[in-house]
Amino acid sequence: YIKCNSIWKPDVTNYLISNVKPGDIVVECGTNIGYYTTLLSKLVTKTGKVYAYDANSEVLQLADLSLKMNGLSDHVILKNSCVSDKYGTTQFKFITLDPYKFIGLCNVGTSHILASNEKKSYCLFSSYTVRDINTVTLDSDLQDVKQIDWLRMDIEGAEILAIQEIGRAHV
Repeated sequence: YIKCNSIWKPDVTNYLISNVKPGDIVVECGTNIGYYTTLLSKLVTKTGKVYAYDANSEVLQLADLSLKMNGLSDHVILKNSCVSDKYGTTQFKFITLDPYKFIGLCNVGTSHILASNEKKSYCLFSSYTVRDINTVTLDSDLQDVKQIDWLRMDIEGAEILAIQEIGRAHV
């Protein structure tokens, strides 16, 4: 989709372009392949900073590659962690795509914390593995960051966990 249209989710992309400014500090939870990470890094310029989290190390490598190819790595901190409501570990369902089948219908971004009653994969052309991964809280992990201007989350339903922890820490 990005290759054909040069943009992903035009409404979100245009909102970010119109509002994120040089020098801003951005926290991004759910980096995936780095589309928004790359965009945000360009917008905050070298005077800002982007803290980008993703639990899936494979897609995080693609985000890292995109940042390096665009000369934007110096003001982005990539973190291979799952943002949640506590430090520790959790089981994570990693969607893997079969490169020999049509993958246009699959979304690698549907990797997520494994629900206790979950049994099936979401796509006929993919499979999944379950692994234990590290979890972090934003309050603890970013305790030295004095100000956050923007928080973008797309963490497949775990947003409420991350937000609950932020709320508890500031009560």
